[in-house]
Amino acid sequence: MRILHIAETVKGGVATYLELIDGNVPHEHYYLIPASQENEIDVDRKKLIAFPGTSRPQRIAGLFQALARLEGKQSYDIVHLHSSFAGYVLILQKLLSFKFPAIIFCAHGWSFQRQVSTLERTICKAVDYITGRLSTGVIHISKTEQAAANFIPCDLQRSIYNPISDDYLAPLKKTHRAYSIKKILFVGRLDRQKGFDILYEAFKSKELQEFHLYVAGDSVLCDSDYKPTANVTFLGWQTREALLAVYDDADLTIVPSRWEGFGFVAIESLARGTPVLASHAGSLPEILGMYGQVADMTTADAIIKSITQYRTSPTETPPRLQEYIREKYSSSRFSAEILEFYQEAVAKEKSKKKNRP
Repeated sequence: MRILHIAETVKGGVATYLELIDGNVPHEHYYLIPASQENEIDVDRKKLIAFPGTSRPQRIAGLFQALARLEGKQSYDIVHLHSSFAGYVLILQKLLSFKFPAIIFCAHGWSFQRQVSTLERTICKAVDYITGRLSTGVIHISKTEQAAANFIPCDLQRSIYNPISDDYLAPLKKTHRAYSIKKILFVGRLDRQKGFDILYEAFKSKELQEFHLYVAGDSVLCDSDYKPTANVTFLGWQTREALLAVYDDADLTIVPSRWEGFGFVAIESLARGTPVLASHAGSLPEILGMYGQVADMTTADAIIKSITQYRTSPTETPPRLQEYIREKYSSSRFSAEILEFYQEAVAKEKSKKKNRP
């Protein structure tokens, strides 16, 4: 099968997801992504189809123009949409009668669950409803996400957990849990969604001066105003190999997200035997299960309290954390489940065409 993946932005979790598909799902994959983010994804350059634009409106316009140019020139069995914004372009495509094959939609976290105004939430929910209705199938990245979208009228929907790269399941460098937490790690974008603003504010307090925060990530949509301090070190975006070492060196990974679809950081950290302290956002409680801890992180004071009162549990030994991830989030499981879903989507679309008068 030839599969075209479409994403309005790939930096962060979507890039990781696409890389894992590319390495584990044995079909012919192509990636329609922003030209400004080509270096954010580690796949064969020949598979990339770039569109222009740096700001979100520019990228959406560039994506739509690129789809118009592709119409009729290339043949694909599946178009796999990644994120709600790619879905918005699908709606325009349908309205203008562009013809594409089986369409699969994966929101990677519903836009209507973000902390936005009531009007914006209503619009997002309406657009996600239409996108789901127009799609052949919808993939949810967790059961939590699927439950939140029970209003979407698509008869082919399934929860398929994101996989972990096999690199993270390499032998551990630590075998005992850290009883003294000093090195705390944050991985991801420095934006409001990820809760970094509150975390940064919390680390200005006297109560957290004995802890050191290491930040592996950067801003995506705008320049960052955050500066290093005596107990905050910025590492920038890390390669996968470098990030493994960063996880290995940390005592605790913190995920203070306000809104989170899946939370790759959580499973990456557990896979390296490093415990996780996360907010209640999105699928994080489901993903962590009994092998991580969740706490209120809605304010700087709440984060201070959650860190100073944190204690590792008996289940959080590094080998047990890694084994939990190996059992639940393996690439072989993901490959089998998504291949089956692709085949069902293609069969469904063929059946629809066959039954048309």
